[in-house]
Amino acid sequence: MTCVSKDGVIDGGGARLVEPSAQEGTTLRLGSGDGQWFVFRTLPRREKKAADLLENMGLSYYLPLREQVTRRGRRRFSSRVPLFPGYVFGCCDIADRLSAMQSGIFVQWIDVKDQSQLLSELRGIHIAVEVGAGAKLYPRLQKGQWVRVVSGPLQGMAGQISRRNAKYRIVLDLTALQAAVAVEVDMQDVELLDEPARADTL
Repeated sequence: MTCVSKDGVIDGGGARLVEPSAQEGTTLRLGSGDGQWFVFRTLPRREKKAADLLENMGLSYYLPLREQVTRRGRRRFSSRVPLFPGYVFGCCDIADRLSAMQSGIFVQWIDVKDQSQLLSELRGIHIAVEVGAGAKLYPRLQKGQWVRVVSGPLQGMAGQISRRNAKYRIVLDLTALQAAVAVEVDMQDVELLDEPARADTL
C-alpha cells in the first residue's frame, strides 16, 4: 500500500521518495530564530562532502545536482554533479557557521541580504532539476568579457562579447592582419574566460 505522510514522504513499502514539493516546504524555507541562509564556497570537488557535513550538523542545506553523461568508448556513464561547482547553500546561525568553517571543507561564506528572493530562486531551480529539464549552469556574461566557445563549429575559439541579444556576438581577433571578425554564437555554447591572457594560448 502506498500512502503519503504528513511530511510529504511517499512510502511504497520500504522505498521512500521525497516529493519535490515536500522538499521545498521542509528544506527551502526561511530560517528560524537566528538562522539564515548563506552561500558557502567549498574546496574543489568537495560539494557533496560539504552537504554531508551540514546534514550531520542537523542543518538545512541545498546542493542542486544535474545529470552529466560521459562517454568512454562505446559506453555511456551517467552521474549527478553539482549545478554550481564549488558552492552549497546552507541555513544556520553564527555559531554553526563558525563550526562549519572550522571543518576545513569551506573556504568562504557569502551573506545573502534578501533571504526570500534567494529561496524563491532556489525553489525554481529545484523544480527544474527534479523534473529533468536539462538544467545546466548558464553564464551571465556582459559586453567586453572574454569567452571561449565550448561546442559547435567554432569550438575552441576565444573572443570578446560585443553584443548580447538572443545570441552572443563575439569578436575574434586576427592579430597578424590587425583585423577582427564578429560572429554570432548560441548562449549555451560559450564559457567565461577568467582573463584575456588565456585566449592567447588557443
